Amino acid sequence: MSPRTSDQWSRIREEKKEIILDTALALFARRGFYNTPISLIAKEAGISKGLIYNYFDSKESLLYEIISSGMNDLVSDLKYEEERGVTRDELIHYVEVSFTKIKKNSRFYRLFFSLILQPEVFSIFQDKFLDQILPWFALLERYYSEKGEKFPQAKARFFGAALDGIGLNYIAEPDHFPLEEIKKLFLEMFI
Repeated sequence: MSPRTSDQWSRIREEKKEIILDTALALFARRGFYNTPISLIAKEAGISKGLIYNYFDSKESLLYEIISSGMNDLVSDLKYEEERGVTRDELIHYVEVSFTKIKKNSRFYRLFFSLILQPEVFSIFQDKFLDQILPWFALLERYYSEKGEKFPQAKARFFGAALDGIGLNYIAEPDHFPLEEIKKLFLEMFI
């Protein structure tokens, strides 16, 4: 058996990191950030506690990466050209993708919504959150302003708050929440 190549080691390292992130996300979402020790993450991931510290400096840095990755994923779905802003079709696409992600990534959203309500935990990733979400709101505000909306800033914030509320309600009762019908109403109301 020949020794592993650097590409193989990189792949193994990335796989371990993903296992740690996925396990931590599941545990943080289920048990809460403060009620999830690193030792439990290691046990559930099937690795040593020390190995986690080869990838992350602390439990806080692990959480930061989970939230940062989720926020990047959320914000990156809105495709547009900077010069012209976002089009109606691009915004419709964003809403469609967002509703799909609410279903597929419910663990992330459960964690995210619980953390933003905890000021001491939210402070860990607040700067990253604001760096990503404020330009998104500015883009929506520009869209509504160009459409002649009387209160474009309020409409942009209402859009975001409505998406958050839909996500929160879906996570709370997925079997009884008419997500597809609500998506249609959302599109009628905001696009």
